[in-house]
Amino acid sequence: MKLRKAIAVLLVLIFALIALPALFLKSISVTYLNPDFYDGKIVDKSYEYIVNFISDEVSSEESVKNYFSKDDIDGMVKKYIPASLMHDLAVDFTAQLKSINDGRKQDSIVVSLMPIKNNMGSIAQDISLKIIGSIPACEPVAEGEEETVIEYVDGKPSCIPEGFDTTEVLQNVKYEVEKELNNIIPGEFTLELSGDDAQQATFRQMISFVSYLQIILPLFMLVFLLLIALFIYSPYSLVSKFTGAALFLAGVFGLVISQLFGQIPSWAVTQENFPDLLAEELSYMNEIYSFFIGFIVEKMSVYSLYMLGIGIVIILFGLYLHHFHEHTEEHSQ
Repeated sequence: MKLRKAIAVLLVLIFALIALPALFLKSISVTYLNPDFYDGKIVDKSYEYIVNFISDEVSSEESVKNYFSKDDIDGMVKKYIPASLMHDLAVDFTAQLKSINDGRKQDSIVVSLMPIKNNMGSIAQDISLKIIGSIPACEPVAEGEEETVIEYVDGKPSCIPEGFDTTEVLQNVKYEVEKELNNIIPGEFTLELSGDDAQQATFRQMISFVSYLQIILPLFMLVFLLLIALFIYSPYSLVSKFTGAALFLAGVFGLVISQLFGQIPSWAVTQENFPDLLAEELSYMNEIYSFFIGFIVEKMSVYSLYMLGIGIVIILFGLYLHHFHEHTEEHSQ
């Protein structure tokens, strides 16, 4: 009996270790490998990232930063690039991802960003109006004096004479601002799935392998649970305790590993690894990484808690059987 118990303990440990990749792959499959995942929170965060990125780039431009704060630019970007536009781009992305999951051969996922670029003109118009509106009026010219010669700095007049038509100046400023804005956002977002034919094959094999493991690993786990039960065999209370312990231990391991995953951004995103980034930029990058890893951590934690809870229930059932068996024996004597 001692040998059978020792083997069962070993099987419990192996079961818990096999459960870790199973939990991780399940978490990946319901998040980043699931096309429906790319709607909701991830769209909201992507929209926040794009707004922040555009605002940072625009507000750092020499021709703009003297006239606007970052909050001003944020308001303009949100006005002309609404969250609903990000949702439409996400729909395009998920439609292509679904096609690939259904077996369509595709070297890359390409999402046009022209709906965003097309609105840059409106942002440039608002920026230009405020820039021209901030230019002071020229001192009035007294009778008999020569008209003030207007000096231009970066295509803008140093002052606006009375009755001066600013249309041409406004167009020139808008042209320059819009050109700078269009350089910020590319025409399309391309996610290269692979390079040459060999890499394409490797990528698809990897996806197939993940799908394969999602079926195989749970089967292995079931086999190990059956082996644990067979090695213990009797009494049933002990079988319940060991199988419950296997699930409980797998859940504990899963929770620990999922929390370690959550620490990856703080370990990876450091000043030592990214010496060119400012502290604020480093903090924002850490936040972005934590956000995207957080989905996997959350799902893995939930599935681990399910295992842990089921394990506890089965262990308690084993304790009940043990108590019931002892109680029955006492009455039979």
